[in-house]
Amino acid sequence: MGKADREVLEQRIAEGIEKEKEETKRQRKKRLKKESKEFQTGFKKFVTRGDVMELAIALAISTAFNRIVNGIVEWVLTPLISIMTSGISMSDWRYILSHATEEKSEIAIKYGALIEVTLDFFLIALMLYIIIRVLTRIRNRFHQSEIERAKAEEERKKEEARIAAEQAAAQTAAFEAEKKALREEFFENAREENRILAEIRDSLKQLQNLKA
Repeated sequence: MGKADREVLEQRIAEGIEKEKEETKRQRKKRLKKESKEFQTGFKKFVTRGDVMELAIALAISTAFNRIVNGIVEWVLTPLISIMTSGISMSDWRYILSHATEEKSEIAIKYGALIEVTLDFFLIALMLYIIIRVLTRIRNRFHQSEIERAKAEEERKKEEARIAAEQAAAQTAAFEAEKKALREEFFENAREENRILAEIRDSLKQLQNLKA
């Protein structure tokens, strides 16, 4: 191989390597673009899904409920209980196991804070129950026409099913009656044929007797 041929071959090899690199870059860009589009589409579907929106709404409502309940406990119940307990706050109720000294802090069972947290829980449950009942009644009132329409549609389907069953039963009864009639007609025709054959046989016997 001559020097010129070797140079041409090396140039073609270099061009092929360069084309392969460009193709690899192009495929990588295409794949990244496709993955980015799939990610955006999937994220959009995830965000716009009904359960995600409901979860976000439930989270916002639960945060608002928590603030309301904490306000009721802190601003209403706690002062009332403090009045009945000579100004001692519920959160200050405790059973001291060891008094504080210069060397160690106080050790106490803070049952007042536990009662306050338990009270928060029952208040949240009670408020949720009341609000859910109210919302259910409001929803039923707004959707009463839809509920009645759904009931009417269900009744219509039941009536159609009943009519279809009666028609099917009537068709079956008519078919059985037709079969019975055809069977009776067949047997009647068979009996008539037997009678005619018997008459022919008797006539032939009489002819034979006359000839004899």
